[in-house]
Amino acid sequence: MTPPAIPIRAAVSNRLPAISLIGGGVGGLRELAEHLRMRRRNLIVLPRPFDLMPAAIAARLIDKGIHPETPLYALQRLTLPDESVAEYSIASLAAQTAEFSDLIILVFPAGE
Repeated sequence: MTPPAIPIRAAVSNRLPAISLIGGGVGGLRELAEHLRMRRRNLIVLPRPFDLMPAAIAARLIDKGIHPETPLYALQRLTLPDESVAEYSIASLAAQTAEFSDLIILVFPAGE
């Protein structure tokens, strides 16, 4: 007998209580902003390539009232020879004009 299916969000949240997974699109940005206001969990965002990249996400978060000095990390091209990890505030990321790799992860650490 096959065990009942568990939605991926519930399965991951039960195993990793300090991490929240946020969906994409407008609803995902709203959910991300809500979680950033609370800052109880580390948040991991996988930007949608090309049309919703890191600078645009940061600008929209500022528009949604998230404090511009909220810290985050941008991890690009992990496990590849040219991987990079950079620390930003939401404001400094929104101001970035350099292009980001489509292989990027944004990590928002939980508040203290």
